[in-house]
Amino acid sequence: INSIQEFNDWIDDLEVVEAPWTGRSFTWFRPNGSSRSKIDRFLLSPEWLDTWPASIQSTLSRNFSDHCPIILRSTVIDWGPKPFRVLDCW
Repeated sequence: INSIQEFNDWIDDLEVVEAPWTGRSFTWFRPNGSSRSKIDRFLLSPEWLDTWPASIQSTLSRNFSDHCPIILRSTVIDWGPKPFRVLDCW
């Protein structure tokens, strides 16, 4: 239990947070289906969240492994200011 507390303290010291979750609740499944756990996740820094505030993690289907792949997505991408164009139509 001491190592779990050390890991949680490390997360607190880094000030990272878990990205919001969509999809399946668990990322690992025992092959016989008797056990499952959420052991895979993205931890995001405040700087990351400032740049991509709408980041979410999603669980994909597992096909060949006992782990489900996870993907980090952002629904909003700020590409910066739009370029100004002059159309000389005359």
